[in-house]
Amino acid sequence: MKKLYVFILFLSAIIPYDVYSQEITPKKIGISMVPHKIIYSGLQLSVDYRLSNQNWLVFAPIVNLYDGGESSNKNYKSLIGSGFDISFKHFTINKDLPNGGYVSMFSSYNYYELDMAASLTPTKMPVFIHTGSVGVLFGYQYISQDFLFVDIYGGVGLKARKIEGKDEYFEDLTSDIWDFGYQGPVLKLGLKIGVFF
Repeated sequence: MKKLYVFILFLSAIIPYDVYSQEITPKKIGISMVPHKIIYSGLQLSVDYRLSNQNWLVFAPIVNLYDGGESSNKNYKSLIGSGFDISFKHFTINKDLPNGGYVSMFSSYNYYELDMAASLTPTKMPVFIHTGSVGVLFGYQYISQDFLFVDIYGGVGLKARKIEGKDEYFEDLTSDIWDFGYQGPVLKLGLKIGVFF
């Protein structure tokens, strides 16, 4: 019984009172960062815009930059890329704060230019990749202090690509689900951290 009291006390301490308060100001815009994109030398910001209590439109541009120079530890020497995700997010519970579970439909476009030259080769060996994806996400968004939020999501989709350049490099860029030039079914997992206004 003592453990139950400690557990209830713990829950009441970590769940902010203002999430359940009746005097919450409805939020209209959220801005967040997608930290795991750094793995692919990317920086992605996400802007969430409120359409109604349960429905949000999300636009997330991304930029990829990498220059490994002569000592690149990747199968390419440099990378320049850009793109965006657009999604429609529907929360399962209608309330002032966008807090809780949701389902989302997404589409995305990305462009990558990779230099596949060997580390000691001064001549560029460019490969150009265009990709497009569509799919569905399921997530949970948690709000603290009426403005900070964490959004954890996962889902599935389909990815198509157009690739231009020397054929000999295609296998290095298209064989694995995490490769820039992969096409087929995809798994999408992520985390966003941001603030609401």
